[in-house]
Amino acid sequence: MNSACGKVPTPTLDQVVILNPGSLERFETQEFLIMLKRNIHRIMALAISALAISACGKSETAPAVKDEPVVTDKAPTAETPPAAAANPVTAAVAAPVPEAAPANLPKFTLAWSEYTTWSLLVTAKDVGLIDASEGKYGELERKYGVDIVFTQSSYGKSMEQYQGGTVDSVVITNTDALSVANARYETVKDASVAAFPTSYSFGADKLQTNPDIKTWAALKGVAVWGDEMSVTRYLHWRACTVNKTDVKDYPFTNMDPTEASNQFIAKSNPDMRAFGGWSPETLRVKDARPEVIDLFNSSMIGKYEITDMFVVGQSALDRAGGKEALKALAEAYTTMVNRVENPATQAATLAAVSKNFSNTPAETIKTALTLTLVTKPDQAAAVFNSPEFKASLPLTEAFSKTVTKTIPGPVVTAFGTKAEAPSAVLRFDASYVTNPSVGANP
Repeated sequence: MNSACGKVPTPTLDQVVILNPGSLERFETQEFLIMLKRNIHRIMALAISALAISACGKSETAPAVKDEPVVTDKAPTAETPPAAAANPVTAAVAAPVPEAAPANLPKFTLAWSEYTTWSLLVTAKDVGLIDASEGKYGELERKYGVDIVFTQSSYGKSMEQYQGGTVDSVVITNTDALSVANARYETVKDASVAAFPTSYSFGADKLQTNPDIKTWAALKGVAVWGDEMSVTRYLHWRACTVNKTDVKDYPFTNMDPTEASNQFIAKSNPDMRAFGGWSPETLRVKDARPEVIDLFNSSMIGKYEITDMFVVGQSALDRAGGKEALKALAEAYTTMVNRVENPATQAATLAAVSKNFSNTPAETIKTALTLTLVTKPDQAAAVFNSPEFKASLPLTEAFSKTVTKTIPGPVVTAFGTKAEAPSAVLRFDASYVTNPSVGANP
């Protein structure tokens, strides 16, 4: 055995000294010798360590362990997050310690469903940035003086909650935002604000088919199964346009995408030959059935045509704590994106995201992030003002009027602040996250 002072010899039995023999008085001599023989290896090990310590003042240094980020179920003090623009270097994602929030703190609610970047956002609750439950708060809630509550459900249910006015905000795609904003306005007379995009789809939304359907022409007359009141239906409609075919010849059957993907994977429904959805369901399908054809996906249409967004009711922004809550969530999302981009924190962050993303493996989440391209809140103005994003609005309106029939006619939309467009039902307004004077604490 080597130590910092040189080699320590292995002691023999006659070198082991037993002190305080009076403490062994309950043993007979023969019994003690038997016990000694049975435990000789332990006694010798202890002696070796003792000799090493006495020789140089410390035991042998253990082999170095690679400093890998880890996820722990222990509850250390929640770490202080870096500023939104900073790149964090924390080596691990730790479970936060819940802290009671003051009783008079303004409450703000967000409805969310599983999706690559939305699951990344809500993982802020697992690192102490946002507590996400009522009556408790995390670091950013404390910083901005708000109590933010997350409500998880299916995508369709989250839209229903928002348009019914039971939550303050929701994460949805721009293709659904128009009809959802119109429904909220008709229900509770509240306008909607698209405050910042979280990402845009570059292949994440897919129409997948059995291997015998290899072309769009071969899909004619075959129903695609998925959520008919969602972005999947929009993608199906756009695929018909891109392929210059009549949507009437390409049926669509409504089913929750989680259930539809399960049936498509299991091949349990003989009528289901095509499935439409998004991550993580489409990733699960491809993993379970590699032979499935990726017939059409969102990379085949315009950039920003399917943009994932954070949408909030104007009434929530106007009341106490609303702007602060929005800034807290924007900072939380920026921090989580920084964590997943930073090699020092990526592994631990992806492991934490997995728990909010149907336990999707980290490597699969990495794949998902190549199909769902992240945009940070400070890029909101650039995205909203881009020609590509603005070109998507007429398409969304036509889809909502003619396919889902969720709007009766034109819906007033605008780009800019409330002062610039006070009558807009849906407004694309990045000022809440890009202008430091808006929503700042006094």
